[in-house]
This record gives sequence, structure tokens and C-alpha cells, in this order.
Amino acid sequence: MYSNDTVGDYYFKEIELIGNKTINQKLINSGILKEDTNIQDNKRLIIESKLIILETSKDSEGLVKTYRSILDVSLTFLQNGNSVKKKNFSKSFSYPNKDNRFELLEYQNTVEKNLTAEIIKDIIIFLNVNDS
Repeated sequence: MYSNDTVGDYYFKEIELIGNKTINQKLINSGILKEDTNIQDNKRLIIESKLIILETSKDSEGLVKTYRSILDVSLTFLQNGNSVKKKNFSKSFSYPNKDNRFELLEYQNTVEKNLTAEIIKDIIIFLNVNDS
């Protein structure tokens, strides 16, 4: 449905990115979703992503004890301006707070990278299953 002759390469005349720029760029850099303005058909893809970091518990003094990072990615496939299919992907991970703010930010970045990698795997599976 959305593939070129090469397995794993999915070409679109236009890819629109909405939301978290870092995550969107990682999705594009994964190499599975490619933009080619020279293709003849009018396939478009809209990628919308957001990363939410929640404080999930606090101690009796009001200090944060645990966090949860939630990554949501929505893919909307369009053909000739009409929505053909929409698929949402979501991953989350809970983790304890760190005493050092720098270590917490580094850990949150690692969590973001891992969640993004998991969603990329899910997107690959989704595209391969629906490519018939």
C-alpha cells in the first residue's frame, strides 16, 4: 500500500511533521519513512508526536519520588487529500527521581531515546503488516 519496491522503504510525496521536533527528526532519520517530491501519486503522511513527563508520586514533604515519560506518535496517511488510515502509537516508562538534576535530565533523555526506538519498531511492524 505505501511501499516502494524495496522492503522497508516507505515513500511519500510529502511528510508533514507536527509536535516534538526531536522525536519527529528521529523518526525521519530512522530511514523507513522517506519524502520524495518526484513520485507520481499523491501520498502524504502526517506525523504528530508528543512527549509528556509526569510526576507520578511525591513524598510527605512534597518532593517528587517518581516520574513517568509518555511518548505518543500519530501517523495519518492521506491519498489525494483524503485520510486513508490513521494509527496511534504510545509507549511509557516509569522511573525514580534522581538526587542530581543533571543525572535526571540525562536519564530522561535516555528514556526518550528508548521509547522512540520502541515506537520505530512498532511502526516498522505496522507498515510491513499493512503492506499488501
